Amino acid sequence: VIGAGAFAECSLLTNIHIPKNVESIDSSIIRDCPLVMDITVDPENKYFCAENGALYDIAMKNLIAYAPAYQAESFTIPESVQKIWANAFNGSILKEIIIPEGVKKIGTRAFSNMSSLKCLVIPDSVNSIDQSIVNGTTSLERIVWGNNLNLRQINEKYLGDCYVKELVIPQNVDEITEKAFEGLSGLESIVVAEGNKRYKDIDGNLYSKDGKTLIKYAHGKSEEKFTIPSGVVKIEKYAFSMLENLKEVIISSTVKNIADFAFSSGFNNKTLTSLVAIEFSDSVETIGDG
Repeated sequence: VIGAGAFAECSLLTNIHIPKNVESIDSSIIRDCPLVMDITVDPENKYFCAENGALYDIAMKNLIAYAPAYQAESFTIPESVQKIWANAFNGSILKEIIIPEGVKKIGTRAFSNMSSLKCLVIPDSVNSIDQSIVNGTTSLERIVWGNNLNLRQINEKYLGDCYVKELVIPQNVDEITEKAFEGLSGLESIVVAEGNKRYKDIDGNLYSKDGKTLIKYAHGKSEEKFTIPSGVVKIEKYAFSMLENLKEVIISSTVKNIADFAFSSGFNNKTLTSLVAIEFSDSVETIGDG
């Protein structure tokens, strides 16, 4: 038996060989082992196999781990795989991972702390995702969720801390919590999938389906001035949090309600320091705290 995290944080480890008598391996066995270049399995082992830097169960339905320093830029997960285990690609130098239709579950931090991954596309077959799957992956620019994903709520736990420029909201999502974008530094665009009944996007920002509530301004946009569209009645809590470049907000004449901390600097409820001017209209009836 090789227990969970058996070789975790072994910073000088370069190769792992699974002997023939090993019958059980838990998840995250090489978490934070950046120098591991390959994983091999004794050919007489009846329970596990390895191929192209990846460790699987013998039926290749479970991808257990991928050697983070394996010399490749792209990796296609075999079509037989149904589950990607926790921390499977932790710290990998891969630039591209192709996830095929057939994968059903993705474990916690499966694609965490990667330095070169630019885009992650979750296929429609995936119906379960654990928390923080791309936590610490600073290179990530775009993530696309599959439309059949049984993901009804997006909150701060799903992605963790990462630098993602474009986030696509699946059609099945019907709740986005107020701190859902807390760890997403550099967010330039929010896109809502066609068919979503609760939300929509306008110019890369997130609104309620009827367009009456501005839920989140994509805080990584390069523009310095933003005019809230006519028809918006409410500015939601944390709508303008984490601003990186925006200096001026013009509030349209239809806005009546500004929620608590709508213009806070982050999710710690501190006042913005980068915003220079907010132009209010006479229509505003309620302004929350913060």
